Amino acid sequence: MMILALFANLFIFGMVIFLINKIFFRSHKQVSKGGGVRRFFQFGLLFALTVISGFGLSGLLGRLLRIGISLTSDRNALAVESSFTVVGIPLLILVALWTRRTFTKDPSEKESMAWNLYLTAISILALVLNVTAQLKILKVIFSDGVLQGSSISQLIVWGGIWFIHFKFLSQARQSINSINDHLIGSIIGLGFSVSGLLTILQALLTSLFDFNKEAVIISAGQPLTQGLITFIVGAPIWYVYWIRTSMMIKRVASWFAYVLLIGIGGGVLVAVTAASISLYSVLVWFLGDPATQSASLYFKNSPGSISAAIVGVLVIWYHRDVLSHENTNERTEIRRIYEYGIAGIGLIAAAGGVTMILVSIIESLSASAQITGGGSTNSLLAAVTLIIVGGPIWWFIWQSIQKKSETNPVEEHSSLIRRIYLFILFGVTGIISAAMLLLGAYFIFKDLFQQGIGVATVRQIRFSLGILVTAAVVSVYHWFVFRNEKDVEIRRNPVMAIERKMYFFVEIKSKPGKDSELIGAINKYVVHVRKERGCEKFDVLLDPTNPGSVYLYEIWSDAPSHQTHLNSAEFATWKELSDPLIAKFTAKTLDSTEI
Repeated sequence: MMILALFANLFIFGMVIFLINKIFFRSHKQVSKGGGVRRFFQFGLLFALTVISGFGLSGLLGRLLRIGISLTSDRNALAVESSFTVVGIPLLILVALWTRRTFTKDPSEKESMAWNLYLTAISILALVLNVTAQLKILKVIFSDGVLQGSSISQLIVWGGIWFIHFKFLSQARQSINSINDHLIGSIIGLGFSVSGLLTILQALLTSLFDFNKEAVIISAGQPLTQGLITFIVGAPIWYVYWIRTSMMIKRVASWFAYVLLIGIGGGVLVAVTAASISLYSVLVWFLGDPATQSASLYFKNSPGSISAAIVGVLVIWYHRDVLSHENTNERTEIRRIYEYGIAGIGLIAAAGGVTMILVSIIESLSASAQITGGGSTNSLLAAVTLIIVGGPIWWFIWQSIQKKSETNPVEEHSSLIRRIYLFILFGVTGIISAAMLLLGAYFIFKDLFQQGIGVATVRQIRFSLGILVTAAVVSVYHWFVFRNEKDVEIRRNPVMAIERKMYFFVEIKSKPGKDSELIGAINKYVVHVRKERGCEKFDVLLDPTNPGSVYLYEIWSDAPSHQTHLNSAEFATWKELSDPLIAKFTAKTLDSTEI
């Protein structure tokens, strides 16, 4: 009843908005141009009705597909599903027609953020529900279970809803919001694909090392089966959203954020974490105190970490290869986030290892015990692992950053990302150092005023002292780096140069008698150019008062796209064909008045 009441309120409120729109905005088009409130409720109502209709239709269809079960079982649910379908679908059609009429009157509505947010929200929701149904159906296929009608109906209904809205998004491919939708879908597909591939590799390695021969049996509940199901579901999603769509759109900040932060950065985290776990296990087996003397029992989890490392490296390799084809050495803020982030992770890992070693040394000295005894050895090996893995990562990334800083100091030192990185490391670690100093002083004075300072006091302050020393070193080092560049003014609202649009106005004067031939050649060539990535506009214009001249107006989404166009084989072929027809060629680069 609560859902029905909410739906009734939405319907009434939507009708009020609809009437206001019909009466008010018809005679005041200048007001409707903003239309933020109207759009919010119109597309919000469209979203709510789509969801309600989808659940209602999916529920009723699922009942029809339940073989041997009464359609009227669970009558409360049947009532909800019926009301959602009988009332929701007609209202959805009315709001959809209203939306279509809105687009007909003002095509720019399709570029509004509200419409694109609606498309993103409903398509991602439909995708998630469709994927859930796929997983359920595939698990039944690989087992002896019974296929549920609800899973089939969910697959059909939400698959249809996803397909329709994905088509709308494809039509608005160059819109920032539609680009973000494609990237969200790419993340979902990549996550499922990577998870499935990791599970498959783990099952194969487990069988190869004879930990569990049943791991490669294709049956429900087995790791290999679960991995195959996850990969079968995820790979097509990743292909559609990334290969077929996101790879064809213009390169904006969110695109580079996906490649650098999700692809390369995420791959680095997975690979490094998995490699650290594997290295630690090996060190403990040979040098430490393993929990068991049976190699098969001790290393039974190693296939998982090895598989994660392999998959992480594959993800890194692929996305680095994608980035290498962009033909840009532009040092953007997104790239800085990636580099400083990886450097920070490496530094934190190495500092944690140093802290653990200092704590172990203090504990060993205060207890008059050997530092290599029992669990202390394993703790030291964990610390060594963190230093071995984190130290080189921080060193190589930081040295690369510093070299770029030496090459172009003003640009690097004025970066907001660099300033935040340095502030966090010298500021936050400085605060941590002060806090640890206060905590250590508290333990010292407490023992001084009670039983006196002794070995027990040193043991109490071992963590504070270890963290204090490490944090102080990190803070002081980065303070000196910051001090040398603190007077450089930070760039406000840095814009990626790679995202700036390119505008060109070209005048081509034909040789005598070659007018028609030149125009025909240009018109044929333009058909191919307009399909190139990054080409937003390519108009061919004529001036009736100036025969023999052809004018081109071009808009390219970014400089790399235009440069790729100039370097293409098609452009070279066009030059060979057109040069004999052209008497004069003049090109002007224009700037937009938009800020």
